[in-house]
Amino acid sequence: MAWQTLSRIDPKSVARIYSAFGAIFGFIFLGTAASFAFGAFGLGGGLGFGAGLILGLIFGAVVGAVLGFLAGLIGSAIYNFAAHHIGGIKLNLNASGASTTIDTVHVLSYAKISLVTGIIYGIIAAIFFSVLSPFIISGIVGAVPSLPSTSPLSSQLFGLYGNLVAIVVIYLVVAIPLIALVGTAVAGWLYNRLRPRIGGITFNLSKGVITSVRPKSVAKIYFAIELIFQLVIQVVRSAATFSTTGPLGIVTAIIAAIVAAVITFVVAIVVFMLYNYLARKLGGVAVTFSS
Repeated sequence: MAWQTLSRIDPKSVARIYSAFGAIFGFIFLGTAASFAFGAFGLGGGLGFGAGLILGLIFGAVVGAVLGFLAGLIGSAIYNFAAHHIGGIKLNLNASGASTTIDTVHVLSYAKISLVTGIIYGIIAAIFFSVLSPFIISGIVGAVPSLPSTSPLSSQLFGLYGNLVAIVVIYLVVAIPLIALVGTAVAGWLYNRLRPRIGGITFNLSKGVITSVRPKSVAKIYFAIELIFQLVIQVVRSAATFSTTGPLGIVTAIIAAIVAAVITFVVAIVVFMLYNYLARKLGGVAVTFSS
C-alpha cells in the first residue's frame, strides 16, 4: 500500500470519453426531446415522423457529443490547474497484479480540491450569468408590448439586476463550493469507513491509463453512501412534518431513501460497464500519479 497523489488527468482522454458518453445519452434523451420539436410525432405540422425522428436523434447525439467533449476538456483542465497549485487528491492505493484498489481517501485533499474547483466553476458560471442576464431582462421587457423600456416597471426590472447578480454570484462562488467542500469531506470519510466492510473501488491501470473499472466495486460504494445521505435527508425532512404525517411519513422517507440508493447502484453499474466498453474502443482516461 502506498499513498499516491492524482497530480494530473489528461484532458484529451477525458474529453474523448465524455464526448462518447454525451453522444450516447444525447441520442437517447436529448434526441427524443428534439424529435418532438422537429415534429416527429406530428406536432404542429413539423417534418413528419420519419424525418423528424432521424433529425432529432442526430441532433441530440451531436449536441451531446460536443457538450460532453467541452465538459471533459474544461473539467480536467480545471482539476489540473487546481492540483498544480494546491496539490491533487491523495489516495492510498493497493496494487495487486493488474488491479488497483483505493484503500483510503485523504479527506482533506479531497475536500480542498473540491472547494477550489467549485470556486473556479462558480466564477465561470457567474461570468456567464452576468453577461447573459441583461439580455434576458431586455427580452422580458421587449416581449411585453405594453411595457416600454422607459416605464417604471421596466426601470425596476433593470434596477433589480445588480441585486440579482450579487445574490447569484454569492450563491455560485461561495455557497455551492462550501456545500461541495462539506459533501466531499463527508463522502471521503464515509468511503474510508465503508471500504473495509464492502470493499473499495477497483480499477485496472496500464501505463498510466485506466483501462477498466470494476462496476460492482463502484456501485456498492455509491449505493452505501447515497443510502446514508438519503436516509439523513429524508428522515430529517419527515421528522419536520411528523405532526401531520405521523409514523407513515418516516416509513415513506426510508423507502424513498432505499429507492434512490438502488437507482444510484443501477446507474453506476451501467455507466462503468459503458466506460469499460468505450475504454476498449477509444482508450481509457490517462492519469498521472505521483508519490
